[in-house]
Amino acid sequence: MNNGSALWFRWEKLARSQPRKTVLIDLTTGKTYSAGALQGLALASASTLTDTGGLIALALPNSPAWVIQFLAAQSLGKAVISLDPGQPDAQRRELAANLGASCLVTAETRERLQPARRRHPLGTVYLKITSGTTDTPRTWACQASHLLADGKNICSSMGIKPSDRNLGLVPIGHSYGLGNLVMPLLLQGTALALAPGFVPAQISDWIRQYRLTVFPTVPAVLRILAQMPRHPLKPLRLVISAGAPLAPETARAFHQCHRIVPNNFYGSSETGGIAYDPTGRGSLTGEHLGKPLRGVKLRIVRGQRVEVTGDAVLSPAGRHVLPDRGTLRPDGRLQLLGRNAAPANIGGRKVHPAEIQHLLQSQPGVREALVWVHQSQGRDVLAAAVETSLAENDLQSALGGKLSAWKIPKLWHVRTELPRTSRGKLDRAKIQASIQSTSSCH
Repeated sequence: MNNGSALWFRWEKLARSQPRKTVLIDLTTGKTYSAGALQGLALASASTLTDTGGLIALALPNSPAWVIQFLAAQSLGKAVISLDPGQPDAQRRELAANLGASCLVTAETRERLQPARRRHPLGTVYLKITSGTTDTPRTWACQASHLLADGKNICSSMGIKPSDRNLGLVPIGHSYGLGNLVMPLLLQGTALALAPGFVPAQISDWIRQYRLTVFPTVPAVLRILAQMPRHPLKPLRLVISAGAPLAPETARAFHQCHRIVPNNFYGSSETGGIAYDPTGRGSLTGEHLGKPLRGVKLRIVRGQRVEVTGDAVLSPAGRHVLPDRGTLRPDGRLQLLGRNAAPANIGGRKVHPAEIQHLLQSQPGVREALVWVHQSQGRDVLAAAVETSLAENDLQSALGGKLSAWKIPKLWHVRTELPRTSRGKLDRAKIQASIQSTSSCH
């Protein structure tokens, strides 16, 4: 089809050259799809979307259906936005329409919508949706060139080959899943095994049964797997951790249990992949996140913020400054220092929450930490939530040896497990609400 996107033409060429290659595995049913079969299903589905508008919303879990509908939209030159299939129907429908989608595809229905009048840049093929640090959805328009560049950077930097098989448990509609799962499939035919959900014990069985070799995941899953009885994970050769900070304690426990070092990966919706640690040494020590991906340049700018430049960056200039603070070591490896945020005013003195958060996360026994400015009776108070088995007194003592007393948080929320979002990140809203209702100043 002449009006297809560059993503479609790339995939079409691959499917024609290797029609019999297995490229998709449904882990729920065990059904496999060849490139030729997937191509045919996408074209058949496209025939039902020809009279829809330019943006199609997919509310589908990780499944062959998601990939088929995505390819169908690309064959017609239409943009796609992926929504959480677990949202209530009315809320999902309203969000899709407000974002400009004229069609909502779910596992049960294909529904026409009355979209709001929203303009997206010419050539948009995908809208990434994020909530950032608030609950207000924000979209980032991707052209095919952005996604192709991100996939190319990831495959070349991580050594992901056409012969590999990816285990797709992270949401494929999010930036991480798009870059590490969908793009290797479209770019080079790297097979993708998908499941909408799982219990940890299934992972080793799937790896063995379907000969899976690459596993992009999140720290929360690695923590669970590290606590399970030892299972052989052959032929798995590469475990990638992203979406949230990977505590060295978790990396070491996973390595000790399964004899595979998880490799730290850092990226964002606005930029795609940024940095990667191919050796795993930074993952085990927590000292750094590795070097920039091939095709990516990093610079530390005013306020120690990280600036990313590359063809995958979603801005006209190909450059974006992140809210994260960091430093580049002499060997070129990136070390994060926390998120840039407004400083707290403690007794007339300024302190950055990111400084304390970074120190907490570097403490042995701490899996993850969050520090922010809390308003209490009209004054700034530092609050900290820490995921650890240590006691609050232990944490205060550890900070006391490195910080002035006025820099130590006054509100604490110390738990062995903190609430997380569906992406595996700390749920800031729930944590802050909890500390506000249950904690008091010391």
